[in-house]
Amino acid sequence: MCIEEAVSRGAGRVVVVTTMTTRGGEHSETEIREIVEAAQKRHPGVEILYAWPFDTDRVARFFADEIERFSA
Repeated sequence: MCIEEAVSRGAGRVVVVTTMTTRGGEHSETEIREIVEAAQKRHPGVEILYAWPFDTDRVARFFADEIERFSA
């Protein structure tokens, strides 16, 4: 697991990011959060953050910018 590898390399802070951009999925809503919480218990001296949920306005702007880029 990437969290374990980062901790073994001496990371004092790990930020976990998912590629799922919208809410509503079991994996991003529950499963990843549970994995992060369990890792935090195993490594109390390391700050482990789950960067979720994403700001929907920022996600929409990102996709709009990409659509514009490919439409040019």
